[in-house]
Amino acid sequence: MTAVPTAAVRHLYVHLPFCAHRCGYCDFVTVVGRGEQHGAYVDALVTELALERWVLAARLESVFLGGGTPTFTDPTELARLLAALPEVHELTVEANPETVTPDLARVLREGGVNRISLGAQSFHPKLLAVLERRAGHGDVRRAMHTLRDADFDNVSLDLLYGIPGQSA
Repeated sequence: MTAVPTAAVRHLYVHLPFCAHRCGYCDFVTVVGRGEQHGAYVDALVTELALERWVLAARLESVFLGGGTPTFTDPTELARLLAALPEVHELTVEANPETVTPDLARVLREGGVNRISLGAQSFHPKLLAVLERRAGHGDVRRAMHTLRDADFDNVSLDLLYGIPGQSA
């Protein structure tokens, strides 16, 4: 086994596969529910992070938690994972609008998260139905206000295009 130069890995992606619902368009590795497995999965991630520290650069630039729906993960387990991550300039977590609550925003803020990628996908109800997305524009607005109230000033909205039935 050849060691990777420590300057090689500057960015880290961490996958949390848990979701409330499997959307029809999603090609990512996901599992629905499985709340009883959240702790064991985070245990494995924390162990893997400890083993991989020799591969990671002394100072990572960014960590991105994607999924699945990272914010569907049990909040206690999510907080434990956030505490195990290396300190970085940018720590991003993907969130679905329906999972954003003041308590979740507090967990993210206290865990060092400074960027949220909010999965709106579309604001058109018919296109959301095609995507099997449950959160409408009101949910996105509420989530945005909740995140702003928690002092998040770097929130991106994920929007999809090329959805079947979309004309422009």
